[in-house]
Amino acid sequence: MRRVGALLLLMVLTVALGAPAACGDELAPAAIAEAMRQARYSDGFAVRMNITLVAPTGQRSLPIKLSIVGQMDAAGGRLVIRGIAPERIRNRFIAAERIGAGPIRAVAYRESAAAGCAQADPLMPVFDSNLVVWDLFAPWWSWPEPRMVGTARVAEDDCVNLRLRTDSTASPIREVVSCVDANRHLPLRTQLFDGRHTLVRTVVVDETMRQESGRIAARKFSITGADQAVSEIEVYSGDEDYHVPAGTFAALDTAAAVWNHANHAIP
Repeated sequence: MRRVGALLLLMVLTVALGAPAACGDELAPAAIAEAMRQARYSDGFAVRMNITLVAPTGQRSLPIKLSIVGQMDAAGGRLVIRGIAPERIRNRFIAAERIGAGPIRAVAYRESAAAGCAQADPLMPVFDSNLVVWDLFAPWWSWPEPRMVGTARVAEDDCVNLRLRTDSTASPIREVVSCVDANRHLPLRTQLFDGRHTLVRTVVVDETMRQESGRIAARKFSITGADQAVSEIEVYSGDEDYHVPAGTFAALDTAAAVWNHANHAIP
């Protein structure tokens, strides 16, 4: 059965749950995690966003614009990120995929995949922002034994903290704490920690919107890095029922040689 989530299906803090947990299990950690996984499923989605970089000194950059097209289901996911503006990122592409519970793999290319592509690191920031390809797949929702660790308040909204951990030493992120608004089924804040429990990134919803489907999604959110640099992200258009054109994922279809030599494939 198809489930289409929010405009930013791929972002952990901007995806609305596709369905609430069963009656009596609303706050069961495993039920929340399962609902989050299912909410990300889509035959096709497209989104465009502005990203403003804010340095720790408060200096603000001119916004960069990019688009993301993708598909997600129980078998895995694929996405393509395209730079729109300014000129230095125009028609620069990053394509990434995850098959099942396997590694997240990425390639980068310019103008067209037919001109050749190169291995890309899914842990690197996208176009100098705090947006990270690895995060877009939100692999932590599949980590075993999620636990509830109290409640919190993000801005004016109450939420419950869900802690998810992995024992995989290959993972750059070993623990995630996501604070979920249980009434609106919306994660409001997600904190990502490394193996030493050092906070690596924090994603916070700043402004929400109601979609035509009735689901609540984030229109604005921010990502704060360990260096306190902030990426302010605003969604300005999107399509939950996007028909993905043939050839969109051509770079992934022809990247076998890249995968064979990958040393940045992180589960």
